[in-house]
Amino acid sequence: MKKYLLIFVCLFATLYAQAQTQDSTKKKDMDRLTWEIAYNVLPLLNWNSGNKQSVFFRKNVEKYPKGQLITKYRAYRLFALLSFSDVTPDGQTKRIFNGNGTVNSIATSLYDGTTLTALIGFGYEYQKLFHKWQFFYGHDLYYSIGYDRTTDKSYQTTDMVTTKSISHIMGVKGFMGTKYFITPRWSVSAETSLNIAGIFFTSKLSSTINNVYTEAPDLSSFSLSSNLSYLGGVYVSFYF
Repeated sequence: MKKYLLIFVCLFATLYAQAQTQDSTKKKDMDRLTWEIAYNVLPLLNWNSGNKQSVFFRKNVEKYPKGQLITKYRAYRLFALLSFSDVTPDGQTKRIFNGNGTVNSIATSLYDGTTLTALIGFGYEYQKLFHKWQFFYGHDLYYSIGYDRTTDKSYQTTDMVTTKSISHIMGVKGFMGTKYFITPRWSVSAETSLNIAGIFFTSKLSSTINNVYTEAPDLSSFSLSSNLSYLGGVYVSFYF
C-alpha cells in the first residue's frame, strides 16, 4: 500500500507543479474538454475491501435551454468495474463436516475459494462550474453479475463441501460529488452515492462425505437492498 500511496502523491505533486507553471488560474485555461477518462484510486490505497478496479468515461456537453442565457453543463457517463480474488488453501480453519453436508466449527479443515464480479452502467450528470472547482450530481443505472465458489476440505480425510453461487443485480444509483481541476487536462474528484438494487441469487451445494457424492437442491431468492456509500470513489481524471 505504501508503494501505491507514494506513487499517487508523486503524481499529484507533479501535476500540481505543472498547473502552477501553466498559470492555470486564468479562466481561458479552464475551457472544457469533451472527453474524460477516470480511474478509481481507492483500491490502491486499501480503503476498500477486495481488489476492485473501476474506470469510467464521461462525455461533457453544454446545453442552451430555449429562452435562457445561462449555459447548462451536463455529462453522459459510462462505467465498468471488475473484481477478482482467489484464496488458496494455505492455512487451516476451525471446521468439520457432518454426514448431511453441513459444516460445524469444531475441527480443522482447508479452505479455498474464487470470487469474480463484473459490473457495467451508464448515467446522466448535472454540473455546476466554479472556475477550478466543480459540483456535480445525477443518477446511474447499472447491472452486475457475480460468481462465488468456496470449498471446505477436511484436513484429515478426503471429505469436502463445495458451494457455488451466482448473483444478478440491477440497480439505480443517485450520486453527488466535487471535483478540482489540477490542470485543464487533469482533475481529482470524490463522490458519494445512494444505491437501490434488486438482487436475484442462486446457489448450489455439493459434498463428498465418506466417498459418497451428493448434490443438494438449488436454492434461489430475490431481494431488494439499499445502501449509502459515503465515499464511493476517489477518481483521477484525464481530459482529451
